[in-house]
Amino acid sequence: MDLDVFLKAFHNEHSLKFVETCNEIVDANDIKFVDIIVPRDIATVLYWRLKNHANNWLLKPVPALNFERPIDLLKSDDGKK
Repeated sequence: MDLDVFLKAFHNEHSLKFVETCNEIVDANDIKFVDIIVPRDIATVLYWRLKNHANNWLLKPVPALNFERPIDLLKSDDGKK
């Protein structure tokens, strides 16, 4: 399975609503990523779902992403889509 499979199932309006919900739950001051620059919407969702494990997840190869690290995808234009 590769990134294209996930992109086909992606619906921007659902994503935006999910981010909005997470923003209502998460205090932005609690979100801390050490030495990692992550877009705010992604940081909020990651923190809500993974809390302190978010840093580790961003730096580990993910099988569903062809063993790419999420942080590397966030640094590319294709990965930000």
